[in-house]
Amino acid sequence: GGKRRARVAAADRRIDAARSRVAVSRLDFMTEAGSAFVALLSAQDTVGVRRDAMAELDRLRGMVAGRRASGMASDYDVARVDVEIESARADLVEAESAAIDARTDLANALGFPGWHPSASGSLDQVPGTGGSPAQSAEALPAVAAALDEQNAVKADVVTARRERFPEVSVNGGRFWTTGPFGATYSAGLTL
Repeated sequence: GGKRRARVAAADRRIDAARSRVAVSRLDFMTEAGSAFVALLSAQDTVGVRRDAMAELDRLRGMVAGRRASGMASDYDVARVDVEIESARADLVEAESAAIDARTDLANALGFPGWHPSASGSLDQVPGTGGSPAQSAEALPAVAAALDEQNAVKADVVTARRERFPEVSVNGGRFWTTGPFGATYSAGLTL
């Protein structure tokens, strides 16, 4: 008895489990996209800092070259600034490459390969993770999904237990015919 009710309950538990898996997938997507956005924002800030450093070194190079021309600095001082400029240029190229990678990662995370997004804002505006943690483990989507999966499995076990008993069906009836004797009776038992 109760096989249909057990099947309906098991189906409801499987629906709940599927909804929880969707919620976990949605959270994973949002986490991946959010991380990619923050990485792009950070990479863009790094490029800005490297460009500012290059501009400052170029200004310093002009000052050292002027001092050298007036005899107050040596060729060594100019060469040392040139080495710093080339090192800063290499850092800038590396930062630009990281920004391109971050753009690609964000575009792929959002499902738009070939798109070249640009993040606006600053890292100071990104909310931190310093808020209060979840009140309980059940508040986490992955834990809720696991609990729903567990409930679905339990419902399947109940259904299987109920289905192992034979379903007994007794029927009887009377049938009329147009031929001789005009009526017939039947009785049946089905397992």
